[in-house]
Amino acid sequence: MADGRLLAETVAAVAAGDAPAALRALEECAQSGRDAASFASDLEGKARELLIVQTLGEVPAEVSLTSEADAALSELAAAVDHATVVRLLELLG
Repeated sequence: MADGRLLAETVAAVAAGDAPAALRALEECAQSGRDAASFASDLEGKARELLIVQTLGEVPAEVSLTSEADAALSELAAAVDHATVVRLLELLG
């Protein structure tokens, strides 16, 4: 699984319409030796988690990791528009 920070930064960049920041995240991923296809798969997983949290209004046990990770996921879910998450899933799928 790709670094959670990098995934969150990528989602935030997409949500903000900041293509250069999203590409920098992908570059960081590549420079660290990670496979771009794996990163895209992990990004799709993160988007699914966001959709779940947005829909339920909470982090369910099936997605929960740690209290810090859950708080970060909740914050990101609140900050990113629902339509953006759906569109990201469509593009990655």
